[in-house]
Amino acid sequence: IEAVARRVVAARAAIAATEEHYSEAKRKAEEFGAQASQLEGAARSELEAKTGELAEAQERLTRLEQGCSSRQLELQAKAAELQDARAQVEAALQDVEDAKQREHELRAQHRITNEREVALKAELEE
Repeated sequence: IEAVARRVVAARAAIAATEEHYSEAKRKAEEFGAQASQLEGAARSELEAKTGELAEAQERLTRLEQGCSSRQLELQAKAAELQDARAQVEAALQDVEDAKQREHELRAQHRITNEREVALKAELEE
């Protein structure tokens, strides 16, 4: 009977140790689960914040690209205006050069005409 009693006591001690080990393992698992839950919540919040920042950055990029496209169109229009103005200036400069050439020719004709007139007057006076 003593031997059976010792085995029962030993078995009860083993059961108590197993229960204590199980309780400790269960407590650690619950703590780990709580920490994991907190970390997940923090990670999810950070992910949502980063997602919001990314969306905002994409919107800003889209607005900047649209502004850039608009400015490029304006620049192209101004370049076309400038090219037209240069063509007009070139045409005006050519007109001025042509007018100077005509003036030079007319002065030469005038000088020749004046010389002929003087010569004719001289002949008439003789």
